[in-house]
Amino acid sequence: MSISNKTKGRNSSIKKSSLLKIISVFTLTAIMTGCSADDMEDFFDLTPAVRTPPHNVSAVPVVNPQINNENAPIQNEITPPTETEPAETEPMFEKPDRSQFTEYPNMWVEKYVGKYEKKEKTIYLTFDDGPSKYTEDILRILKEYNIKATFFVIPDESKECADRLRTIAAAGHTIGVHSYTHNYLTIYEDEQAYLEDFANAYDIITKVTNQKPWLYRFPGGSVNQYNRHCRDEIKAALDERGFVYYDWNTDSNDWRGLSPEELCLNVTNDVKRFPSATVLMHDTDTRENTVAALENIIKCLKESGYRFAPITQTVEPIQYGVNF
Repeated sequence: MSISNKTKGRNSSIKKSSLLKIISVFTLTAIMTGCSADDMEDFFDLTPAVRTPPHNVSAVPVVNPQINNENAPIQNEITPPTETEPAETEPMFEKPDRSQFTEYPNMWVEKYVGKYEKKEKTIYLTFDDGPSKYTEDILRILKEYNIKATFFVIPDESKECADRLRTIAAAGHTIGVHSYTHNYLTIYEDEQAYLEDFANAYDIITKVTNQKPWLYRFPGGSVNQYNRHCRDEIKAALDERGFVYYDWNTDSNDWRGLSPEELCLNVTNDVKRFPSATVLMHDTDTRENTVAALENIIKCLKESGYRFAPITQTVEPIQYGVNF
């Protein structure tokens, strides 16, 4: 036999020996890892690709804790995450202590105690002194522009008033107490006189609309020359019953008998001074110019990027001498 043939035979033996060793290693691996024949067939696929182990072969080395291998890396025990108890949320509303209400025991509401919303370029249209013969016109315009507003009313026991209050409530507007008599000299005589007047208006609104009004507006605003001697007592008495009062920061001055054009300019110019504006207007039988100006006011403010919303319990109140 030539040297060349001997060399070829020796190389062939080496290749066969190496191949047998490789097969033995993979066979042993298959036995240890529990691979099936199909899995091993997949595992020997040499197609260039990112390999993923068979579904029943762990991609992470498994260390048998019964084998004492000092050279093996220390495996940190993984502790499963524990579920944490959900944090208790602050109650958004709280009921007053009704045990102290010896007078008007049913005159109370749950008070909002959460955080106020921060809204930019929002207009809160408010109408005082209604309902009136112009209420339906105001509601029609608001509906046309899909706007909700707030009505601080002076209700009476008439059927006309009841029908108008129900219409306001059914349209989704907010109704608040303004007064029953709107007589400054009478209602501001003292705290008791104001509460009596308030209770009369509150009872009518609640009975007619089946809704408990939670907000109110002082006739003449919370700070005026008629209530300086009793305003703090009135505020405290209604606060402990859960009621919140709202003043305004934009006055249309419609009570001065201005033209529709003047009213529109008053509102559109004044609202620019505030991030959001609570606008004072009136809904009475003598405020036809308010109705005439309302549509233009809405159009101008919408064109300037303002949105409209009713006063809700999450709206921070404008209160004279407090935050305004």
